[in-house]
Amino acid sequence: MLWIGEKRTVKTLLRFFRWFGLERSLALEFICSDIWKPYLKVIAKKAAGALHILDRFHIMAHLGKAIDEVCAQEAKDSKKRKA
Repeated sequence: MLWIGEKRTVKTLLRFFRWFGLERSLALEFICSDIWKPYLKVIAKKAAGALHILDRFHIMAHLGKAIDEVCAQEAKDSKKRKA
């Protein structure tokens, strides 16, 4: 862990990159964050050469939600076919 900001905003993440400096930001090799689209955009712009690792918790949460939605739709479709 290198840095933690107080609020989950684009401005907060940009503050990190200003603090860290342009040269070091461009030299980053790895960055880990959640899947929040504004974070993805800022990181792609400020540390384009870094491998962006998305945290497992958020990926699994999105996957679980998608599976639940598909299962619910399949159940509805199955009931309609039986009726």
